[in-house]
Amino acid sequence: MIQQFLITRFDLNSKDWKLDKNYKQIDKTEWLVIRIQLFKKYCLPSVLNQKEKSFIWIIYFQVGYEYLTENLVQELSKYSFIKPIYKHDYEDFVATSPNDILKFISPETKNIITTRLDNDDMISPSFTSHVRRVTSRSIKKPFILDFPYGLCMQADPVVFTRYNHKLNQFISYIEPLDAVNKPKTVYAQQHNQWHNHAAVLEDPTPNLWVQVVHERNITNQLEGVLSYSTDIKGYPEQIVALPATYNLLIFAMKCKAAFPTIPGRYFLKRLKKSIGFG
Repeated sequence: MIQQFLITRFDLNSKDWKLDKNYKQIDKTEWLVIRIQLFKKYCLPSVLNQKEKSFIWIIYFQVGYEYLTENLVQELSKYSFIKPIYKHDYEDFVATSPNDILKFISPETKNIITTRLDNDDMISPSFTSHVRRVTSRSIKKPFILDFPYGLCMQADPVVFTRYNHKLNQFISYIEPLDAVNKPKTVYAQQHNQWHNHAAVLEDPTPNLWVQVVHERNITNQLEGVLSYSTDIKGYPEQIVALPATYNLLIFAMKCKAAFPTIPGRYFLKRLKKSIGFG
């Protein structure tokens, strides 16, 4: 038997966590309020919408900020597969999270999957089922499962891109259980460093994840190739309210990039302005 765990570090501080991508000082209270909003809009619905629901989602919160997170934790308590856990900081999480995993492992479990998921990102409805399908064979040695071909989304205004990102923040670590040693879990290494520590299996299935880019990201920027709304099939419909208008805009933007002097640039400006792009 194999068990699957999604792991989200909701608000655990690391020692170098001081500035966002715009080099602005991070106000933890302000950051956390915004993150809760993003989580409810993007991440949580995408997990609740999974076709395969036989997994456990462990969400880690930081001690000392219960006055901001307790209402969210209370909301999450109605879902039996979601397990909120409080830690003192990121270092505490790294040291003790393998013990948390052990508490939820069934006696018949031989292998486990631990998958990273940031609190402001999304996974497609078939994400967890696809991970299970790929890892259903007998596992003798630990390995990383990587889906390099995903989507990047600018939140405001909404723009999607196809994004090729190897060893991204949606990787899974698959490992056989050891009667002597604790599980390592996917957080044993930084996601972009796992190729130095384990075999990596790349699966070319596209659009299984969406990295959401917004004003208060710590590091992420919009990257990739402009993408039409058909790529986000299965994700919440409200993300692109007017798909036809959005697709027309993306087509015009692609044309502009390919032919800088194309006639109709005035039309493109008016179209962008009419739907909030400037």
